[in-house]
Amino acid sequence: MKKIFLLSTLYFLLSTFVMGCGYVTHSTLPPGLKVAVPMLKNSTYHTGVEIKITRALIKKFTTEGTAVTNIENADFLLSAELINYDKEPLRWVHGIEKEVEEYRLTLTANVTYKDLRNNEIIWEERINGDTDYFIVGSKKKDEENALEEAVKDLAENIINRICEEW
Repeated sequence: MKKIFLLSTLYFLLSTFVMGCGYVTHSTLPPGLKVAVPMLKNSTYHTGVEIKITRALIKKFTTEGTAVTNIENADFLLSAELINYDKEPLRWVHGIEKEVEEYRLTLTANVTYKDLRNNEIIWEERINGDTDYFIVGSKKKDEENALEEAVKDLAENIINRICEEW
């Protein structure tokens, strides 16, 4: 009986250790690198969104443990242009064809990640961030709160794309 208990405990500890191996509390980017994140350009009619995205990117980098600095002191440059702010109806109120119940808010940016040490573009891509939100009912949310979620999603998707390189 003791042997079964001991083996069960050992199995539990080993499986817990193995499952936890992919989780890290530090940056997935190499340590000591500095990134410049200038203000995004905004080609949409929604003013101020570029400020929110830039702040979210800087926050995400610093949370990851990567230093954000000016272009002159940076190893890498992350530049982007917000090219689309799209609010698309997803669901209508049952029985009322013209009254929207749920939207998807999508932000699209053209993003360039450049190595300033050798003046080489690492990648250029169009990246999206989005969120779905209800405007009626108990899950109701206004567009400004939905925008905050879409901004966070876009910033996370951009940082994840950068981390893929490492």
